[in-house]
Amino acid sequence: MPTATPLSEEAAVRAHRRRVGPRQPGAVYQDARGHIYRVDAIHFGQAARTALGHPMSWAITVTGADRRQLTHCTPWDPRRNRIRTDLCSVCLTPCHHHGDTSPAPPASAPDNTVLDSELTNVAAEIGRTDGKASMLLAFVGAGLAGLAQITVHDGVPALACAALAALDLAAAAVVLLLAVRPRLGGGVDRAFPHWARLSPAEVRAALATDDRAARIVTLSRIALRKYRYLRAAVQLCIAAVPLAALAVALH
Repeated sequence: MPTATPLSEEAAVRAHRRRVGPRQPGAVYQDARGHIYRVDAIHFGQAARTALGHPMSWAITVTGADRRQLTHCTPWDPRRNRIRTDLCSVCLTPCHHHGDTSPAPPASAPDNTVLDSELTNVAAEIGRTDGKASMLLAFVGAGLAGLAQITVHDGVPALACAALAALDLAAAAVVLLLAVRPRLGGGVDRAFPHWARLSPAEVRAALATDDRAARIVTLSRIALRKYRYLRAAVQLCIAAVPLAALAVALH
């Protein structure tokens, strides 16, 4: 089989920009397990393959709080990793330990790739809620269809249980419909309802500004609202299951 051509340094920089994230040599960071480390060097292309000892097109060399140096290719996770501007890059301890009483420098602005990644993640969460709501609606519809088979001829206890289960499922269906109900009143910039109210000149002016952080906040609130509706619908479905099972047993 033909072997893949190793990436050049320039191509590797472009390909792995998101994996490297905001990390820069000389800066201090905290990984997902809470370990503190300083970035000593970032390698691309042939330099990465030499540093790692196996064919990878990017690598990062770090020094931990235990003074051990390690080279690896663990990607940056914006949700679990942190930039630690409050720590000294020499001893990896708080800066005031050196007698420096000046305030820690402000955190650097988020990297473009981090903002894009978070925006994509939040949008994907909204898509997942809609998919889950569709599956739950199908479950609710099947449950209501089954309960419709129980009539007064099956006895009052069976009919009462079926009616209570149907009420729970109907309430769940209403909540699920609220979760997937389109919001056309605005509130999310750079969505088509927002563009529909602007002139071409206003659209160009809006696109000239970087509002990704505000969009992440707004979309996160929408996703949270949808998940709350989903949780309420699931609880109603759970309440309906024993009632439906009892109605079937009495059927």
